[in-house]
This record gives sequence, C-alpha cells and structure tokens, in this order.
Amino acid sequence: MDLPSLRTMTQAGGKLTPEFHEKYALYAKEKGKKFVVMYGQCEATARMGYLPADKAVEKKGAMGIAIPGGRFHLINAEGQEILEPNVTGELVYDGPNVTLGYCERAEDLCLGDERHGILETGDMAQFDEDGFYYIVGRKKRFLKIYGNRVNLDEIERLVKTAFPDTDFACAGVDDHMYLFVTDESVSEEVKKFVVLKTGLNQMAFKVIKIDEIPKNDAGKILYLKLEKYYK
Repeated sequence: MDLPSLRTMTQAGGKLTPEFHEKYALYAKEKGKKFVVMYGQCEATARMGYLPADKAVEKKGAMGIAIPGGRFHLINAEGQEILEPNVTGELVYDGPNVTLGYCERAEDLCLGDERHGILETGDMAQFDEDGFYYIVGRKKRFLKIYGNRVNLDEIERLVKTAFPDTDFACAGVDDHMYLFVTDESVSEEVKKFVVLKTGLNQMAFKVIKIDEIPKNDAGKILYLKLEKYYK
C-alpha cells in the first residue's frame, strides 16, 4: 500500500513470529518509517518494554528493553537472578508503573501496595549479549516429556513456520502432547516434524483433527477449551 502519511507502526498484544516481525521491520526501513514492537501487561499499566525502531531489523523477534524508569531481569526456578545471556528464566519487571494488586472485595482496598513495584510476569524469556529480551513462552506452557522440558509455544512457532497454511495448536499434560490441526491431510507430516524437532519418542504425541482452533476476539488460542480432547 502507498501510505505517504504513515510515519510510525506499533505492535503489542501478542508476540509476532520472527518472520512477520522481519517483514514489517524491512517494510518500515525501506519506506523510511518506524516500526516499534512493544511489550506489556495490564498489571504494569500496559507497557513495560519496547524495541527501538532502529533495532527492528537487527533484533527481529525481540521484545526489546525496559521502558525508561523500569528494569527487567530473569529468575530461575529457585528465584535466583540469571546473569548469563541466552538462558531461559521467568521475566520480572521492576518499575513505578506496577499496580498495587487486585481488589476482589471492599476490604482489599486497605491492603496497600502488595507488589512493591515488582511484577513476576509469568513469561519465560532470554536476553542476548546486548541486553535485548526475547519472550520464548509462558511459564505454564511447558511440559515434561520423558524427563525433557518442552516449550509448547516454541513447538507452535516451529510448526506454523513450516506449515504456514495450517491452523495449529499444541497442549497437553506431562508425557502426553496433543497436536491440534484443522487440516487432516497434514496430520502425519506435522507429527513427524515435531518428533524430528524434539528428538522424542513418537508415542508421546497424538494428533487430533478439529474443525476450528478456539480463539478469543484478540486471536489468542483458548487452551482450556482443548482440554476436553485429552484422553
């Protein structure tokens, strides 16, 4: 599209695949516009991080750095801060925009500041050698399969990249991953692909064909609605 008055594009609300990120970043660079990826949660009044426009191509797939006045760090399962790059941990944000907490009844209004400016996001992330952060999945979106931790969000990203015309989701419980497809003709191909990528026994995976992947109005998958297919 020819959009001469467009100067800046921003994106938030759900992680773009690195391929989509690169597509828009290159468009912006070629057309002399800015493309800014942002990251946030409502518990931090919407914004915690952003990727500067001049890094949009170089750091494709990254969420970026903390907003001014904020700080990111990662913690491991024991709650210790991770200091080495390219190690996965839970993303923690520290900043003055973190909300006080949740009020579920009138008495809660007397609780004061329960968070003290610190928010454990529930997102799993890594940072690179330059200090730029990459979201790799949700804390609860991991399974243990035969003793191996498997990131369900990463599996989805790999499958959607390899099979761009197939709507796909994966979920499950430890030792059993369910691969949901809407196109039965690719069922076996998808299963073989996931087995190859994980290096795990094919008995851990089951492909289920459904008419439609359940999603909310924002396009996010409703994983709870897939649990009825677990056996």
